[in-house]
Amino acid sequence: MPRRRRLLSVAIAALCIALPAAAQERDPDAFRATLARLEAFRKAEFVKAGAPSIDVVAASGRSVRRVLIRGVVPVRPPVMELERTASGEVLLSLISNSGPVQRMAVDRSAWAEVVAQDDAVFAEPRPAPPKPGPAPTTACHGDSVYFEAADHGKVRSAGGIDCPRAFTPLTPAQRAAMTMFGELALKALGCQPATGDIGRALSACLGKAPARPVPNDAR
Repeated sequence: MPRRRRLLSVAIAALCIALPAAAQERDPDAFRATLARLEAFRKAEFVKAGAPSIDVVAASGRSVRRVLIRGVVPVRPPVMELERTASGEVLLSLISNSGPVQRMAVDRSAWAEVVAQDDAVFAEPRPAPPKPGPAPTTACHGDSVYFEAADHGKVRSAGGIDCPRAFTPLTPAQRAAMTMFGELALKALGCQPATGDIGRALSACLGKAPARPVPNDAR
């Protein structure tokens, strides 16, 4: 049953992320409405995974960047959250429903590298001109990847599918951000660097090494 629920969740995510392509062919208002539904869906996925609402985080004045990978894997990767505190310290938090938040300080350069990709990661999709001929029917299976940011009380959200044939594939900037977060998390968990898929590397790491927790440093 848990596997069936994971499959259903992935199918719904893939459908939701694909919807903008259909909305593009109608009118701008429908396109914007679809984007708003997608943002609400992504926000709900982060909360479902155990993270506080990004709107609440932003209202508190915190500065964070988050990544959530959703796919059909034995152990779901946690929400990976990077935060720059008021003192300038940069903290990596691994958040899930399966245990306490794991938190550790990381090199301050990590924040600068992530934030440098913001404009590209959170670029708003634009309606594409209709393409002649029938719509593509080839299925595209890949992890759904969601991104959130909070700064100065403002919130940003983005997402894509890790498949080049998807209606909304991950952009190069989104893939780079996902990879960077994943590598930081693998290091924090004491696992080997990923040699392939980040989501599956995190799943394998969590399945093999839960007994080596990340120090839960006080903020």
